[in-house]
Amino acid sequence: MGGIRLMVLSQEGSWRIRVGDKFSRPYRSQGEAVREAFDRARALGKDGFESEVVLNVLTCQFGPNDFFKTVPTPRRRREGSV
Repeated sequence: MGGIRLMVLSQEGSWRIRVGDKFSRPYRSQGEAVREAFDRARALGKDGFESEVVLNVLTCQFGPNDFFKTVPTPRRRREGSV
């Protein structure tokens, strides 16, 4: 899937959302960061952009044995499309 990728990961004791090379403000919990990532992805979808939220199911940190779960978010349909 293409589009905008929002990655939720742990960084320096807090949780952040990474989009490209930019990081969000720190969040206190993983759940708070995940909710915000999905809210942002839904907003992007309403504006017609494809997006996905990527979660590390083990630790939300990068490493050689990490497993990631990609969750595509629905994109708003344009009028007249099926």
